[in-house]
Amino acid sequence: MSKYRLSAAGLIACMLVFPLSAAAKSSTPPITADATGFLFHDVSLRAGVTADIHVTVLSGANDKDCLFILHGGPFTAESWRPFAETLGGDHCVLGLDMPARGQSAAPVGIVFGDLLLDDYVSIVLEVLDRLEHDLHIKPRTIVGHSLGGAVLQMVQQRLVDEGTSLKRRFNIRDAILVASDFPQDVPWAFGDNGGAAAIAPFIVEDPVLGSVLRIEAAAWPAFFFTNKEGHLIASAPTPAEITAGGWVAPGEPEQALNQLLGAGPFTSRPHIEAGIFGQGTRLRVVAYEGDGFILLSESPGLYSYLTGDDSQGCFVGVLGADTVHATHISDPALLVAALAASEGCRYGRP
Repeated sequence: MSKYRLSAAGLIACMLVFPLSAAAKSSTPPITADATGFLFHDVSLRAGVTADIHVTVLSGANDKDCLFILHGGPFTAESWRPFAETLGGDHCVLGLDMPARGQSAAPVGIVFGDLLLDDYVSIVLEVLDRLEHDLHIKPRTIVGHSLGGAVLQMVQQRLVDEGTSLKRRFNIRDAILVASDFPQDVPWAFGDNGGAAAIAPFIVEDPVLGSVLRIEAAAWPAFFFTNKEGHLIASAPTPAEITAGGWVAPGEPEQALNQLLGAGPFTSRPHIEAGIFGQGTRLRVVAYEGDGFILLSESPGLYSYLTGDDSQGCFVGVLGADTVHATHISDPALLVAALAASEGCRYGRP
């Protein structure tokens, strides 16, 4: 792939390097390029439900080892731009926007607030397929932050249920969970001890989107940049900076959150099989010392459960009181350094 940058000219060049399939050259192409990335039209979420889904090219100097990033619940793909810029221009970083945020459209055939994590899984799988088959872009690393980490686990589970895996179907060599939510099978203080009640005051009824979790930019510092001792960290962005960055989603579907937390009509959190990342795709689990949602002390249990590796060989603990849930925004260099330091990790080698 020729080098391309975040510009209209660069993306046009990219489209020339990655010609669309014959079907894509029709009057209603399934994929179109814009100044920041690619819009995948009519992605299927479930029977009778579709959405136009955007993938932002956060950094695109080469495609040799693309990172494909799944954002957290009330975040957007743009929330990973500080990380991509810190990582540097020699890396390819792609950020997928779930429906109704960034440049992705609201779903057709269902109210946004009724979407489930299962719908997000369908989006990830179809977009990865289209990236490969229509654009010849093959991410080798997939990253899931917070709720996106739960989706990543569920993606692997669905593939395993189908008799394949991230490695066999997409040749994805590495998976990285960053401050990831936990499945039912692993103890999780926030999920087990009233997480649904904690977010209930922020559930609103939107006349268009339906019932959603909405955290305005003014509340972001308290939610995502306050450490577990309740202190706002020095590097926290201001609400004005948060808004200007385009990091705030208009909402997260209430039903997806209910599924995540085992609340509402769901009697448990999603189930993930033990050892599901034991072979094929290498898993790293990143947790922050100051994160009050995903405790550093709990996360080794998530890693061991998903990999079967009790040595913690690829568990990555990032220390410091200022390491909060959204450290990829407030101090992305810490995450970049932690991933670089763990690049050579192996299961069974602490």
